[in-house]
Amino acid sequence: MAEVKRINQHFVLNLWEPAAPAFCSFAKPYVGSRHDLLKVAVNMKNADPQSETAKAIQEYFGGNHEATHKIAYQEIAILTPVRVLTSSKMTLPGKTWEHLNVWDCPYKMKFDAAEVSQIILRYDGMYRRCVRAKFTDFCYEGIKGDWRPIGSVLFGNASVIEFNMDAGTFETLLYVQEDTSDTKEQLEAKLDNPDEIILDRICDEVFGDG
Repeated sequence: MAEVKRINQHFVLNLWEPAAPAFCSFAKPYVGSRHDLLKVAVNMKNADPQSETAKAIQEYFGGNHEATHKIAYQEIAILTPVRVLTSSKMTLPGKTWEHLNVWDCPYKMKFDAAEVSQIILRYDGMYRRCVRAKFTDFCYEGIKGDWRPIGSVLFGNASVIEFNMDAGTFETLLYVQEDTSDTKEQLEAKLDNPDEIILDRICDEVFGDG
C-alpha cells in the first residue's frame, strides 16, 4: 500500500531529452523541490563551472524569477512552479523486466529493491504522474549474460542522478514523467499499484538514445 503524504512546493525544470534520436532535439521535463534542484545545480557546476542552467537555477532561488536558459535551441524560463495534487511512496521488492530504448531495442534490467515516490501534478494543460526512485543493485544484462551495475557510465543527464558505488545505490534526484491524462482520477487510481509504475524515463537517463 502506498503511503500518501503532503509535498512542498515543486518546480518543473526542462533539460535536453537524452533519449531523442541524434537528428532531433527535444526538451524533457523534470520536477523537484528547491532543495533537490539546488543539489542538481551543484552537480552541474561540478561538471561544468560555466553551466548556464546551474547559474539560472541558483539565480531563480536567489530571487530572479525571470531567469532563463537555452534548451532545444530555445530560450525558456529556467523553472515553472507547479502544485503537487497528491503523492505516494512505496518500497518494492526485487524485479526483472525488459526496457525498450527509443529504437525499440531491448535491455534486460533488474534491481534487488527500490524506494519509489510518485506525484501527480497539472502542468501545461495536462495531469501528469511522475516518478523518482532509489534502487539497490540496479543492473542491466550484458551481451554475455552477465549482470552489469548501472551508474558509473550514464548517457543521459547525469546531474539528476546520485550514484553510490560502495552502497550499491542509484537514485534519481528529480521526478520524471510516467504518464499523462485529462483527468486526475485516472492517474490517482494507479498510485497504489506497483504494477503501474513505469521506469522507462529513468532508464533513458542510463542509455540515452542508444
